[in-house]
Order: sequence, then structure tokens, then C-alpha cells
Amino acid sequence: MKRFVLIATAIGVSLAGCAASVSSRHSGSPDNMPTIHVDTESKLVLPADEYAVTFTIQETGESPEHAVQAGAKTQEAACELLRESDVNPETVRPVSYTVGPNLEWEDDDLVQRGFEARSEFELIVEDHALLSGIVIALSKAGVKGEINVEARIANAIDARRKVIRLAVTKAQSDAMIVADTLGVRLGMINDVRIDFVRDGAGNAGVSSADFQFEERDSEMNVAVTDTVEVSAGVTCWFLIEQ
Repeated sequence: MKRFVLIATAIGVSLAGCAASVSSRHSGSPDNMPTIHVDTESKLVLPADEYAVTFTIQETGESPEHAVQAGAKTQEAACELLRESDVNPETVRPVSYTVGPNLEWEDDDLVQRGFEARSEFELIVEDHALLSGIVIALSKAGVKGEINVEARIANAIDARRKVIRLAVTKAQSDAMIVADTLGVRLGMINDVRIDFVRDGAGNAGVSSADFQFEERDSEMNVAVTDTVEVSAGVTCWFLIEQ
């Protein structure tokens, strides 16, 4: 909810979507001139231009060597099926690799049952139409771990710049409304603070896409969003012309 507070006066104005206030001084303003400061947020919904598929190959064996061999066999099958789905297996990038005891719960105790080899991979594609074939290929290859699909923006820096610029422009528009309400002239912007930028998964990455299997007539389809939401919050201080 937007709100407006005039400090040290009895005037109050309500605006929807931002917080704005007038202060008799701001540490960064020339000669501590009075300022209007606005807190606001903006968001952009942009088309995704690439998709990251992450998957884990997880196999067990009586010994570490057997577990590794089983994992390599599954990886080889996955690469062959990806090739049949018009995906170059050389674009698959290893992310992590571990070999260790395979622990399972039995009653209230952890019991070792052989060893486990776990390999995580990432595959980035630009064609949305390839996603169903990729997930189906990995499933047929025997990938037991979770398969995740995430929509991304290749040029995330440019997207962040756009949404920050939009937020600052919105703050200036809101500050003009406040200035008109008070009957004062809005001056130049004096200071800007970027409070947050979110373009995915709650950090400076990208938004996780909705991912699910849909079985229809013995065919498996993959539903993935093809947009990414980028948002930013800023605080801007504007001088009040005397």
C-alpha cells in the first residue's frame, strides 16, 4: 500500500503502491535542503530465452567401483537418448560428483547398504520445444533423481538494469504527485538506493519455472512457463526547489 507522510506537519496524503515522505533535511542533499523521498517497486515479465535442465544420476553398488560403473552406464544411456532427441550431449555440464556409503533408514537406525555414486549435471537449451524430449529421454535412461527445469534470461544484467530504471522512473512520477499535492516544485533527483533486485529463486539468478508431468494417451508432456519475472525496489530522494 502506498502512503505519504509529511514530517513535522499535519498533512497526510495516501498513494497506492509506494511509500513517500518529505523531510526537512537529507544528509546527502546540498546544504541539507528539504527532499521528497519515495520507496517503490517495479517488475517486468520477460520472455525466457534459455532453459536450464538439472538432473542427478544416482546409482548404488556393492563397492564404490560398482556404484561408479552403474552411474557411468546410466550417463551413457542418457547421452544416447539425448542425441536421439536432437540435443548435443557435449552441452551437458557436470556440476558435482560424490561417492560414498549408501545409507538407508531401518526402523530408527541408519544402515549402510553398499555405496552410492551421485553425479549432478546441467544442460542449457534455447528451444522450449526440446524440453519434453529431454525430460522423457532422461527418464527412459533411468535417471532416478529429481529433474528440474528453470526458465532463464541469458542477459540477466540487462534485465536488471531495465527494471531498476523502471523503478526510478516510477519513483519520480510518484514524487511529482507528492510535490503537486503540497504545492511545491520538484527538483532534480539527489540520491538513489537500490533496496533489492530479484530475478529468480529469491536471489540474483532467475525465477524457477513451474514444472510438471502430464500423462495423456500414454504420452508424457512437460509444462514449463516461458516467462521470467524480474523485480526491483528502490528508494529515491528528490530535492524540493526553493
